[in-house]
Amino acid sequence: MKKIVLFLACMLICANANAAQLRFAQVADAHFSTAKNPKATTSGKVLGWAVRSINLKKPQFVVFLGDNVDKSNENNVLEFLKNVKALKMPYYIVVGNHDAHKNSGLTKEEFRKLVRKHSNDNSKKSYYKFSPNPYFLCIVLDGAVPFVPSNHGIYSDEQLKWLDKTLRHTKFKKVLIFQHFPLVDPTEDPSHSTLYKEKYQAILDKHDNVISISSGHFHAKNVEVDEKGIYHISSPALIKPKFEYDIVTIDYTPGAFGADINEIKVETIDLQ
Repeated sequence: MKKIVLFLACMLICANANAAQLRFAQVADAHFSTAKNPKATTSGKVLGWAVRSINLKKPQFVVFLGDNVDKSNENNVLEFLKNVKALKMPYYIVVGNHDAHKNSGLTKEEFRKLVRKHSNDNSKKSYYKFSPNPYFLCIVLDGAVPFVPSNHGIYSDEQLKWLDKTLRHTKFKKVLIFQHFPLVDPTEDPSHSTLYKEKYQAILDKHDNVISISSGHFHAKNVEVDEKGIYHISSPALIKPKFEYDIVTIDYTPGAFGADINEIKVETIDLQ
């Protein structure tokens, strides 16, 4: 009997020793601006508050989920990047519909060129991947229409083909996807919905390693788990009172064939 109790105690200790966490911050819709008006002044103050708060929370990395600036121009983007450079951990930037559009602002290529100089991702493309540790792969997708500002997101066939290939070659890693435009809308608003969702969903249906999809755009916080067990996490807008962002914590157990996910928690941080 003593041997059985001792064995169970050892198993419990080993299980606790192997437990691990992936913890990151995600910030949506900062709408930072250098214009001289009350909204722009607020955007600068709030971004500073968020950076200081995140540094105190000490996540492993940060993802900005798009609409980082209010108007697409070089001055806004450079000042935004100057502010977030104070973060003490790696940070990655998603392009939103306010960030880059060829018709009246920066092209995506111009936006990415500025971002590459002042952040942790070196991809020339606006969709890319990075690995925070050996058990997880993070994918950043770009649904912004390239020519004119649009509230509708579209994920290109070229990008979805790349997503399919990436998921197929990453079977033993759990995948987190970050994008501006959600696949599952947090509220009813047809004017903001992503177009041709069925193409995107068809890719997800072929694979079983995606565990979460994080987005912004709707200025609404929501967490919904779909039939495949994927967490669709919609983050609130940083610019909108109560000035919020999310901390996501994934408790997992590392294994020889990847990580077993124990729990996914989303904590909304109120800066007001």
